[in-house]
Amino acid sequence: MPSARVSSFVDSPEDAVVLGAVIPHETTCYHDAIFRWFREGGDARHLVVEALAGTGKTTTILRAIDEAPEESIWLATFGKRNQEELDDRVTNPNATAQTIHSAGAQAVRNGPWGYVRMCQRFEREDALAEAVCTGASWGAKRLVSKLHTKARELMPLVGTPRFGTMQESIDAVCDLAFDFDLAPPAGESLTVQEVAQRTLRALDLAAREKPVKTGIDFADQLFLPVRNEWLVPRYDLVVVDEYQDLTLAQLAIIRGLLFDYGRIVFVGDKHQAIYRFRGADGKEVERTKAELRAETLTLPKTYRCPRAVVAVAREYVPEYQVDDSAPLGVVDTIDADKLVQEAQPGDFILSRTNKDLTPIAFALLRADKPATIRGRDIAKGLVNLVKKLATGDARDSIPVLLTKLQRWENKEIDRLLAMKREDKVDAVEDKAETLRVLAMGSTGVPHLLERIDKLFTDAPNGGIILSTVHKAKGLEAERVFLLKRTFFRMGGCTCGHYHRKPACPKCSCTAFTPDPAHMTEEKNIYYVAVTRSKNHLTMVQG
Repeated sequence: MPSARVSSFVDSPEDAVVLGAVIPHETTCYHDAIFRWFREGGDARHLVVEALAGTGKTTTILRAIDEAPEESIWLATFGKRNQEELDDRVTNPNATAQTIHSAGAQAVRNGPWGYVRMCQRFEREDALAEAVCTGASWGAKRLVSKLHTKARELMPLVGTPRFGTMQESIDAVCDLAFDFDLAPPAGESLTVQEVAQRTLRALDLAAREKPVKTGIDFADQLFLPVRNEWLVPRYDLVVVDEYQDLTLAQLAIIRGLLFDYGRIVFVGDKHQAIYRFRGADGKEVERTKAELRAETLTLPKTYRCPRAVVAVAREYVPEYQVDDSAPLGVVDTIDADKLVQEAQPGDFILSRTNKDLTPIAFALLRADKPATIRGRDIAKGLVNLVKKLATGDARDSIPVLLTKLQRWENKEIDRLLAMKREDKVDAVEDKAETLRVLAMGSTGVPHLLERIDKLFTDAPNGGIILSTVHKAKGLEAERVFLLKRTFFRMGGCTCGHYHRKPACPKCSCTAFTPDPAHMTEEKNIYYVAVTRSKNHLTMVQG
């Protein structure tokens, strides 16, 4: 049986620093309420812990788990690194830290198929696409391959009666194609509806036939247990970290592995929900919280951010609190032309978009200041686009490549506008402008590719780190620079169209009114950016 009471919040000075949040030796009323709920239960069987940025949530939850009487506890994590970090710190012998994907894979192994090996990269998705795309072009097969993989990750029930009618499934897959830029480009032989239909056939095939030749992939670890109802309850208590990032498939895995009498604890920060573009829009989690009638407790007091930084964050999250012992800190403003001079190794420079980071990174390098941009996946996307364009004369000429880039950008924007997906235009413009900046001074395509490879990295090098806010989530630095003008990007209007001017060109709307969901996410992104600072926050104007 776990200890009856946690009398001290930390046992040693070494325990006092958790992800940069310096937490008190004595518990507060917020911690005690959480510990009491784990130990004795509360007003509801399930719990939501709203833990704001830098409030020491990881240590709080690990100590709370020590108070839980359950004999089978799952601490559900998103990534392998998170699991490994928690493995060394979980002290309750009844608790196990495991990624949601790993739990899904275990359900597959325990299902009727038994052991199935993990496939090589793209092997499974390409085989499924090939099976349902007889006679289609290579480009169409690639779209179906990527789209059915995304559907397996995010919409495991689509195409089944449990999801809705077949037309509703087709419409949902079409929306998914638009959301992830997987709709056929102009001139492709298949329409987006035909791609969606083939995607649904691929999903049906993936669920029915054991993939002996290829093995399963990471998408299958979520898809197969949910689609085929292979989830068998195993846990009395499930504690989910970073609940705001859950997708529908991940949520289904979690609920499927909990006994009917069991308890769920969702831990996270709704104000850090910034991954709508990945399919984590929060709607399913909010619906589940309401359905479960979960009790809510809070960790509102930060032990990371100084008073001045908290004052900025409170403009968007009024309930954010600062510890009495926190230093004052600094919030100031500089002009953009001073940034290169002011930034020093160890600092963060944060932006809403990548295109604004690239010229700053080059300016820092010219000033002999080591700098990198976070995002190997961003590099992959840029490299793939360069290789797609670098054919014919463009193979040996940057000017020709840039001409083709402009054509690509225009065509993609026209395609998106024709499909009424104006909300995706910014992403196309961001990618094109980033490549233009990278191409300046490049001696050729090989040099351009080398530049991309060296500049975009996730490995720490002791220099200045430039990053979008999405890539910086979970990180922190003593000093953070925010490129102020890049935040609060205009999104869609409540009229349903995307327009940059007050008057809408497509309807009678004469005043731009931001879509509430978009504006909430923009506020969340700014809050995440501000709270990366442990001491000094600088707003960069211009």
